[in-house]
Order: sequence, then structure tokens, then C-alpha cells
Amino acid sequence: MHFHVLFVAISGSRVDHHTARQRILNDNAFLDFSLFSA
Repeated sequence: MHFHVLFVAISGSRVDHHTARQRILNDNAFLDFSLFSA
């Protein structure tokens, strides 16, 4: 969950906080995969 907060902080610079959070909820699996890949 912590890495999700970091993603929001990074995306928040360009994307609205609410929109970024919504994308995290929708693309949760994709984000988790990216984290493991990184």
C-alpha cells in the first residue's frame, strides 16, 4: 500500500489526486506488476 501512495504523489504532479487514486483502484494489478518488475 505504501508504494501506491508514492505513485499517487508522482502522478499528482500532473494528474489530479482523485484521478490518480481512481486509476490505482482500477489498475491495481498493473501497478503491482510494475512494482515487482522494477
